[in-house]
Amino acid sequence: MKNSHVEFIDCNIKGNIAPKPDVTYHTDPYLGHGGGVAFDKTTQIEFVRCNISDNIAAVGGGMCWEGGAASIRDCNITGNTAYIGGGLYGKESSTLIESCMIRNNFAGVSQTDVDVIIGQGGGIFGSSMDVSVIDSNLIDNIADASGGGIYFHGPVQVGDNAAGITNCLMTGNRAGRDGGAISANWNVAVNIANCTLHSNNATGSFGDPNGHTSVGGGIYSAYGPLLAL
Repeated sequence: MKNSHVEFIDCNIKGNIAPKPDVTYHTDPYLGHGGGVAFDKTTQIEFVRCNISDNIAAVGGGMCWEGGAASIRDCNITGNTAYIGGGLYGKESSTLIESCMIRNNFAGVSQTDVDVIIGQGGGIFGSSMDVSVIDSNLIDNIADASGGGIYFHGPVQVGDNAAGITNCLMTGNRAGRDGGAISANWNVAVNIANCTLHSNNATGSFGDPNGHTSVGGGIYSAYGPLLAL
């Protein structure tokens, strides 16, 4: 509902599906938003101490939103799957992600899918967002192509025109082409402060079985981003 304020506290959101297109109904490969939760232009929404796990969608396996202001604090986002934004997908929103565990999420194509999609943002996918990721762990997330842990692209159009990643641990994340931990693209501004990036990997498996396409095992930036470390 537009102009609403919604709170989810101590919730378990598990094993839900926003179905991807299949061979019988296929007008758009990106149909199926927010396997666990989807919200659109809600003024303010908060998630506190929630477990969001094992959900499936085309866009935003755990959660998908556009517009408004989202606050996600002390939550576990684990084991979710989507083409883009395996754990979380947000667009044109002011967002706080704080003290969260984002682990074992997957962005890409599974064996039963009928589409060939470039998997981006295993843990988090952010499109033109004013977003702060603070005191969080992103561990063992996978993207078929870009941004195993986080994929951000711009331009950011709200707030202070920057995405921030602060006091975070990112380890064991993998991307098939670029940005094992973080991929920043298309005029987005990203500030990374006091973070530990360890044992992330751009495997080179996307588009080349010989592994010759890997760029940025930890961080990848391209197409005019402003990246501050």
